Amino acid sequence: MNPTCAVVVTAIVMQLSFAGPAWSLESVGPKEAKFDAIDGKPCILTSGSAAPGNALDLKNDEIVHFRSGMKLSYELTGNDNTLKLGGQTGRGTKWIVKGTRNASIQAAEGQFQGWYLDWSEPKEQVDANGQKRLVSHLILVEKPNTKFHRYPVAK
Repeated sequence: MNPTCAVVVTAIVMQLSFAGPAWSLESVGPKEAKFDAIDGKPCILTSGSAAPGNALDLKNDEIVHFRSGMKLSYELTGNDNTLKLGGQTGRGTKWIVKGTRNASIQAAEGQFQGWYLDWSEPKEQVDANGQKRLVSHLILVEKPNTKFHRYPVAK
């Protein structure tokens, strides 16, 4: 092998070995259902299929909707426990995620600090792309009822 090529190959191998694993993000999701965002509202589908790109990615202490890049947020005042996408003023976007396979996710600031991410009972049927789906909205609850799966992803 040409000495110049050997140096380049060695440098590439060293860079790959120091870069860590091929994935740099982790996602979270419910074990028994699928995450989706309908009309900008984060929800869980208990029937039907979710659109591609609807992962919730962990970025430091925030949870971000992969497709839109918007943060999962909650009211800081404690008036409404329903979650939204987007980190507008007056909304908390910091989360504490504990565990891997049976992960719990808690709000990290405001009046809902320490409350757990969960979803409501299926309330609506939504006709999306000609398909009826049962939808549960993401909410915060005082006591943990739901466990989430935390997993590495390559994006």
